[in-house]
Order: sequence, then C-alpha cells, then structure tokens
Amino acid sequence: MVLSERDLADVGRLRAARARQAVARLDYLRGVRALSRRVTQVELARVLGVSQSAVSRTLSEEAKIPPVRAGFHGGGPVEVIQRFMTGELSREQVVDELVSWPYEQAVATGVEGPPIGGSFDDVVRCVHEGLLPPDLYDAVRGQVVRPGVN
Repeated sequence: MVLSERDLADVGRLRAARARQAVARLDYLRGVRALSRRVTQVELARVLGVSQSAVSRTLSEEAKIPPVRAGFHGGGPVEVIQRFMTGELSREQVVDELVSWPYEQAVATGVEGPPIGGSFDDVVRCVHEGLLPPDLYDAVRGQVVRPGVN
C-alpha cells in the first residue's frame, strides 16, 4: 500500500497526538506524586474527582517510571523525543539532549530480545516508529558516545 501525501500528513499528526498523550500521562503521574507529598490521598482524590483507590493506583504506576533527569526534559531518551514531537523541545534541544544522554549499555547476549531501556536502542526504535526524523538521528548518531560501542 502506498500512502498519499495527505495520508502521510495524517500519520504525522497521529504520531504527534500519540506523543502528546504519552507526555500528558507522564506529567499527570508525576504531578499526582508531587502533590501526594503535600496532601493526603483522600484529599487528593477529592480535589481530582477520583476515588482514593484511583490515586493509589496512579501512585503505583508513577513509581514504575523513571524520574526526569537533572538537565534533561525526560526520564529517558524516548520521553525526550516525545517532548520534541509535542513541540516542547526544538530540534537543537532534542539533538543536544540525545547527544548528552548517559545511555545504558546494551549487552550483547547473542540472543534476540527486547531492547534495553535507556540505551541507544530507544533512539533507534523512535526513528523506526517515525518519532525522530532521520536527519536528526544522523546528527545524534554522529556525536553520541555509546557505552561498549564507541
């Protein structure tokens, strides 16, 4: 199937919408966590219009996501790229952050498996998913130092 220019534009808008949705969820989770440090779960539930058990589930979900790293706009390379897709970061900012990111080392096991979260594999995956334009990937790839590779 060949997509028309209009279809490709629609795909781009859908990718951006998906990135906005993911970023909004992360912001919500982190926001609930921050407020829960100052008010009770019961009070938080009341002001948010949800049940206390929903607040508890949200806090459990938030505990599983990485915090935003100091000096960066996300808890991982994927979030940085998603924030670029939403327009929160400029091209220069996303390249700078991806070049500076302290990537985890992807351990070669000889067995095909899931990518290592926080490794450069995240950036490669985002290119394949259309979240990071190839020209930006090339700019990052040419400058990044990858543990165990460079």
